Amino acid sequence: AERVRAGGLDLPPPIVARIFSDISEGILQCTGAQKIAQVSFPYPFFELMRWIKWYFVATVPLAIVSFTTIHAVAYSFSFLSALFLVSLIEVAEELEDPFGEV
Repeated sequence: AERVRAGGLDLPPPIVARIFSDISEGILQCTGAQKIAQVSFPYPFFELMRWIKWYFVATVPLAIVSFTTIHAVAYSFSFLSALFLVSLIEVAEELEDPFGEV
């Protein structure tokens, strides 16, 4: 009661300390998110990945056909490996700007 009259909170000190600790942790997480949003992704690396992606899609079928004589297996492996890489790069491009336009 004396703490309330003095302008303080009517809570035990460990609870108040935990509240301030959680607020501090939230501010640290917000600062970390701001750093991620402000650091730009290098454009030359992005372009290089786009070229590598299309080179991979164009050359993987040739490489896989040289290792197998069964056409269905070659088509399947070519398609799945190219799909996997293209999907992975597309997800990485989406994650490039995780918070949208800031």
